[in-house]
Amino acid sequence: MKYVALAFDFDDTLAPDSSSFFLKKQGVDPSEFWPSVVGKRIADGWDPVTAYLYEIKKLGEKRGKPFTKQDFVEAGKELTFHPGIPEFFNDIKEDLKSRVPDAILEFYLISSGIGDVIRSSGITSYFTDFWSCEWHYDENGHIEFPRKVVSFTDKTRYIYQISKGLVGESYRNKPFEVNKLIENLRIPMDKIVYIGDGLTDVAVFSLLKKYNATCYAVFDPEHGSARAWSFIEEGRVRGLFSPKFNRKSDLYLNILMALENAASR
Repeated sequence: MKYVALAFDFDDTLAPDSSSFFLKKQGVDPSEFWPSVVGKRIADGWDPVTAYLYEIKKLGEKRGKPFTKQDFVEAGKELTFHPGIPEFFNDIKEDLKSRVPDAILEFYLISSGIGDVIRSSGITSYFTDFWSCEWHYDENGHIEFPRKVVSFTDKTRYIYQISKGLVGESYRNKPFEVNKLIENLRIPMDKIVYIGDGLTDVAVFSLLKKYNATCYAVFDPEHGSARAWSFIEEGRVRGLFSPKFNRKSDLYLNILMALENAASR
């Protein structure tokens, strides 16, 4: 059998930014929160991911009602996705199977977003595994501290886990397994196709490029930016598309061709 993997970022790739959606649910303006509140931390030397998690924790505490898991779950239930999601996952499997009958396609998600929000969106059932930022909750159910942070280069760790087959529940509490030398890779790097949208994905783009794997970037067509175009100029990705995953969209067809090529090698 020919295993191939399709891995995604989440926020602004499969759905509008989930952390911004959570903030809106709390009556907070994301256009103020990200540049003014989180931006101030970054200017002071904080990592962007730990900065936003810290400020979300502080936000609840300032209101005298620390956030609970249920707060994140309720927000996640209301998340919407980009066009074609979630039908995309069954459609692309079916279409790849028709082209490469012995191909086995697996989906993975690697996100710097909040896991409890993403999980409750109902989309994670399609994924063989997924990794995101996670909270530790105290005895009262309030967020106390991040127990897992997924930042820029952290994402490459999970690409290695996908390639080595270190996925699923049995590897949740074995963080050092990824450092083992495994010669017979379950999914070689060039059989991983990755879809992302932003600067947190650059390390993955760079890693997979070394193995001649395919990466695509998506961008908001209403607010297209020089940042998105720079991924093309710098040769980090092989294509830049609107985040439309409908069966006949250009993005869908390019992903299908990339997967067919990877499975046929």
